[in-house]
Amino acid sequence: MKTKVLIIIVAFVSLTAFNLSNTFDFNNPSIKIIGDKTEKIGAGQMVVFSVMLCSQDNLVNFSVHPNIIGVNSDSLINFDFDKNTKQASLNYYYIVPENLKKNQKIEIVFQLKDSKTKTIKNQIIQLNQ
Repeated sequence: MKTKVLIIIVAFVSLTAFNLSNTFDFNNPSIKIIGDKTEKIGAGQMVVFSVMLCSQDNLVNFSVHPNIIGVNSDSLINFDFDKNTKQASLNYYYIVPENLKKNQKIEIVFQLKDSKTKTIKNQIIQLNQ
């Protein structure tokens, strides 16, 4: 019985580690973004991005800069991490402004810095008004 449980635990840990290696770059700070549908969004709608951050080194700063500031006051983020932080997760909310033109694109830049380097990821929201 104990052997079967141990085998299951080892298999689970191995598969989880394998999956993480595909998700994150272990030589750089890594950003994984899981987003709402980002195509054909209308004015006044909210888009939510689930963001996972990690690094082998200590995380230093995380920032989010949309090219068009959203209606919500926290659409622009600049966050400094506490010492010895190696991973974090958050939900980023963006509310599309009302006064934008049809088919205009909103580009959101996610930037993560650790103690050695930085990583940048972009997300595009296509408006459908």
